[in-house]
Amino acid sequence: MRAPNEVVVDRKEFIDAASRIPRGGLRKRGQHVPRTTLIYADPPMLIVETPHVRTELTAKGVWQQPVAANARLLVTIARNLPKTDTTILLYVNGRLYFDRLSIEATLAPGLAPVPNAQLGKAWKLMATSQPSACPILAEGSQLLMPGLAPITDRERLEQLAKAPMRPRRR
Repeated sequence: MRAPNEVVVDRKEFIDAASRIPRGGLRKRGQHVPRTTLIYADPPMLIVETPHVRTELTAKGVWQQPVAANARLLVTIARNLPKTDTTILLYVNGRLYFDRLSIEATLAPGLAPVPNAQLGKAWKLMATSQPSACPILAEGSQLLMPGLAPITDRERLEQLAKAPMRPRRR
């Protein structure tokens, strides 16, 4: 029987996801930035969320409890994993195991567990000549996918006004 938090992930994808910590420019003077990486399930994907970047990974197994680990230590250990195609992530009793190595980790505060989160059972895409069962709605001059709300020109301009200015290209 497998543990409730045990998945098999691609080693290179995991290293890329865990090491995505932006360099400089994000922290203001005197402002503390949390240095934790969250690992949790969003079936059928495993989510690795570094302090500023969220990455979805394909994984096979079960991951129920959201886990928080030290970001710098996680990157160091991930880069020193044995050179194999896949690696096994396992969380048991406050430790996050990577094959033979482990680091201290805790349950992530504020995130609810996902019971029986089977990962790796993604929908198979098949090419068919029949039209899709979920229609694309046209509202005004916008095409909308089901579940998405239309955005007005005023809302779009407000979002652009809030966006930071980029320097002009010469």
